[in-house]
Amino acid sequence: MVRLLFLIIVLFAASGSVSGGIIVTVESKTIAAGDMNAYADVFISGVTGDTLGQFGYTFDITGAVAQSGFLQFRPVQLDSEQSQSNYVFAASFDPGSFNASPTSPTNLAGGDVLGTVPNVGDSVPIDGGTFLLARLDLQHLASTATPGTYNFTIALDPLGSFFDRDALLPGAPGGFDEYAAVDIIAIAGNITVNVAAVPEPATFGLLFAGGVALVIRRRRVSRLPQATA
Repeated sequence: MVRLLFLIIVLFAASGSVSGGIIVTVESKTIAAGDMNAYADVFISGVTGDTLGQFGYTFDITGAVAQSGFLQFRPVQLDSEQSQSNYVFAASFDPGSFNASPTSPTNLAGGDVLGTVPNVGDSVPIDGGTFLLARLDLQHLASTATPGTYNFTIALDPLGSFFDRDALLPGAPGGFDEYAAVDIIAIAGNITVNVAAVPEPATFGLLFAGGVALVIRRRRVSRLPQATA
């Protein structure tokens, strides 16, 4: 029961803009140890009638141990989701409205809004498939890692930090409709990092010596007189 509650994230939505059934999924993948240019995509889908006009999110990385190195959000996010054809606001966004910035190495806040704002009532349907919501740029610092396989988790913050508000109603606080709480399903992503053992200097020396001996042996064989018929 407790685990199920953690999978249900509260979605704060403008009334009438989201009907429920929203699913936010972080992809699972394996990245190389020490990869400073990794990323994990986040996807969003809905049921009939679900739309999106403006959103914000907070993601957390958990699972680090002392021997795993450090999996972090890159200090500067590349905003590369906007160049993808399956981005939820593709061809409909304001390039200056997107933001994504780590509040700590393992916590990232961001969001975007349709380029039609301040006509905030506009929105795009998300009930016709699965769309890219965010591309989370990652980096793994491997200098302190020991050999092994390590699993990290990237998930929406369990306090319910995903929201959408796209209804502009006269007289509402700040010009926006009141938030209406709607449950969404948030599926975390598992990031696997494999740290391979690095040969010690003595091992390198043995390999080098063996290679030299092999080359010398081949040269000696090639210089032997060839038998003639």
